[in-house]
Amino acid sequence: MGTSYLFVCSKCKYHVEVSGGEDCGFIVKTKTMTCNDCRALVDVSTGHHSHVKDYPFGIDLGVCPKCKGRNVNEWINPGACPKCAGAMIRKDAIVYWD
Repeated sequence: MGTSYLFVCSKCKYHVEVSGGEDCGFIVKTKTMTCNDCRALVDVSTGHHSHVKDYPFGIDLGVCPKCKGRNVNEWINPGACPKCAGAMIRKDAIVYWD
């Protein structure tokens, strides 16, 4: 089961719900990345578990789920805000997903 957390920028107050690193549910594996096209933190699909025969739902690997761009880089927690380079602070767990 994956977990998403609320991250808030200490400088500009940008906020987003992401895992904050590598994560996985029952089917999908994700990694939190910075999208350089839409300047957002996003959880990008990076693969699926070996028990899954076909990758589900037509999800593209390595693609920003917001803008569909491929200009993404790994974000390492604690990391910089994609909007202003301020410090992103992890708050409480928001969502448990599978």
